[in-house]
Amino acid sequence: QCIQWNVLYNKKKIIESLIEDKEGALEKNQNSYLTNYFNAIDRIFKKYGARNFEIKKGAISRRGNQNVIGIKVLFHGVSINDKTMPRKIFSESDKRALAMAVFMAKIENMPNGEKQNTILVLDDPITSFDENRMRVATNHILELSEKMRQTLIFTHHFMFACYMKHWQDKVRFYQINKISSTNSNGIYDMEADKYLID
Repeated sequence: QCIQWNVLYNKKKIIESLIEDKEGALEKNQNSYLTNYFNAIDRIFKKYGARNFEIKKGAISRRGNQNVIGIKVLFHGVSINDKTMPRKIFSESDKRALAMAVFMAKIENMPNGEKQNTILVLDDPITSFDENRMRVATNHILELSEKMRQTLIFTHHFMFACYMKHWQDKVRFYQINKISSTNSNGIYDMEADKYLID
């Protein structure tokens, strides 16, 4: 029994050592992923017109058994520490652009095989964007869409739909109309040239 215990004890030590190695490798991979992810958020946010801001990985805290990673915001190189400050410094458009950058960075960092099997759904992604920010974001969406299985965009933003019309060779338009006889909605092909201006 002592010999068996000794064999099992040695196996346990080997397994614990392997676990420690795997945990170290996992942490290294997570740090690498997070570095790439936050670099992408910063790059996309700047691309969307927020050049005075810099986005970095913030502090890591625990929520139950999960890590929660915060976002650190710098304005003209000065760290914004107060939790209420981003609300005072960010315009409504900046807040929306940051949320969009966080989401698009996640999509960009997906492995290509996963992107090819993913359907991307966006609901009014450019609300409160000015014309320049809207054009940049639209180009970015279309660029990413080419790597996805399919992209669905819901919008009631007329100018956004008009801008999307420039890519009619890549985009199909549908409209949701009420069916009066059944008091429900239906999705129909939309003649973009008839309803949308150039």
